[in-house]
Amino acid sequence: MAGKTPPNELAEPAPIPTPVGGHSIPPQTANRDEAKSFVEAANAAAPSLVREFIEFLIDYKVWWVTPLVLVLLVLAGLVVLGGTAAAPFIYPLF
Repeated sequence: MAGKTPPNELAEPAPIPTPVGGHSIPPQTANRDEAKSFVEAANAAAPSLVREFIEFLIDYKVWWVTPLVLVLLVLAGLVVLGGTAAAPFIYPLF
């Protein structure tokens, strides 16, 4: 066995398997309607922060976050108004 060399596995690539039935699958091309809708979506105006938040609530089903956000917004509004001339009317609320 000294004169015999081991077979080189990298010398010849493995054949590409054919699909079942022997038919090749044509490459997928983009549909014109899909391309048009993609361009329309790209040119559409970006949604507002409120709209994105509502879509987030709908997609992830986290409606329990809504009361927390509303309370935080009301408190933030009261803090902002506390620095204005409306402050004497807000302090009795606390």
